[in-house]
Amino acid sequence: MGLEKILKKILSVTIAVAFVLQQGSFAFATDVDNWSDLRTYVSVYSGDYYVTEPLTASSSYGTLNVTSNGRTVSGYSLTENSLGTTLVSVSSGVTFGLGNTIYGGIQNNGTLNYSGSLLGSSSLSRYITGSGNLNLLGYSLTNYNSISQGAVSVSGSTSLTNNASVAATNFVNSGTVDNNAAITASITNSGTLYSSASNLIGTIANNGNLTLEGGNVQNTISGTGNTYVTGNTSSNYNVTQNSVSVSNDAVFTNNAMLLASANVAAGKNVTNNGTLNLNGDGTLSVAVSGTTGTTNINGDLDNQSTISQQDITVASGKVVTTNASNMTASNAVANNGIIHYTAGTTNNTINGTGRVDITGYVTNTGDITQDKVSNSGIFTNNGTVTANLVNTNEIEGTGSITTGTGISSNSGTISQASLTNNGTFDNNGHITLTGALTNNSTFNTNADLISAAGGVVNDSTLNITGGTNTNVITGGGT
Repeated sequence: MGLEKILKKILSVTIAVAFVLQQGSFAFATDVDNWSDLRTYVSVYSGDYYVTEPLTASSSYGTLNVTSNGRTVSGYSLTENSLGTTLVSVSSGVTFGLGNTIYGGIQNNGTLNYSGSLLGSSSLSRYITGSGNLNLLGYSLTNYNSISQGAVSVSGSTSLTNNASVAATNFVNSGTVDNNAAITASITNSGTLYSSASNLIGTIANNGNLTLEGGNVQNTISGTGNTYVTGNTSSNYNVTQNSVSVSNDAVFTNNAMLLASANVAAGKNVTNNGTLNLNGDGTLSVAVSGTTGTTNINGDLDNQSTISQQDITVASGKVVTTNASNMTASNAVANNGIIHYTAGTTNNTINGTGRVDITGYVTNTGDITQDKVSNSGIFTNNGTVTANLVNTNEIEGTGSITTGTGISSNSGTISQASLTNNGTFDNNGHITLTGALTNNSTFNTNADLISAAGGVVNDSTLNITGGTNTNVITGGGT
């Protein structure tokens, strides 16, 4: 025997041993170098067979029929005949191990354990069809064949690049899948799965790492895993995860309710450094954080957790109910709807055409510029408020209030550094100022209700309806 043949024999034995170890048993494989012998051996004898050179199926007998258990085939590639006849057929109830590169169609009604590296090619894409179970065991595997099976599983040691459609009752991944085509199945992932959301058609139980590279979520995502959004993605379905991260160049638009329906805890946190659109009505039960992110609230939101972002917007006509301490924006909160503060402290810059309603013990150390601020609670203002004001309870603190050009009223108490009126102010409560009361429009009050250490500067119309004035009144008004 020549040196070349000796080396070839050693190589074939080594690969065959590795293959059968992968399949879970140990035996020396029988070398096969022609299609006819391979068909005969697999049909008649159990055992492990190693294909020593690339084989093309014959025109007359183009199918490798596997009708009994105890067979494995590995080695060089197997290619369909010129007629496109099904290359491999596995009968119902039969388990078959296959480790070759496959250029051709497979009919599998049993259990096919595939440990090769290539199914089809970009120029020759065929099929794996039938009612059987397909187990993908290869270390690095690329698939170009459409798959229709009862169940498809990817082992923990397998890295799969999938370039063709998969249809199954169940798709179970424990390895790494880079998916580029539609998977229509109930999907369970405990490994790593990369895909457009549009290509994952079915419920997803993610207990590993799921990366959505864009597209539209097709069904619910549940489980204890982590979801990463790296491309513009939208969802009409609940997403229940340990964490959801949105990359800084991505937009995640949720048209249901983020991570939960009302009052259903959904996970631990959302890290958003891109744009997160909350378009549904409901309750937020998880923390949203991110130093460069923007959260757009486009539905009525009951915030039972925390939102900490660079920017937060509230759409016109929408209501956000929250503890003031639980919604913070390092840049600004753009409120064109209604923010209902029930308690807590805000240090936000709040601007926009909306309204802030205060019903609990709330402290402001930031700057609030709104169309209207309504207080029926205990409001400690140590910042600035610029808005039409309706106060029916108590406003205290060292801050300042500047009213808008509309109608403001006070029937409670106000204790501030200063108050500037630019609209019509109807005062029926006590106002105590350490600085000045400045009136640039119409101010209606009983004199006994005003105590301004810095005096009253009236540059428009001051209507005193009674009482005793103890304030210094200056200005060019009447």
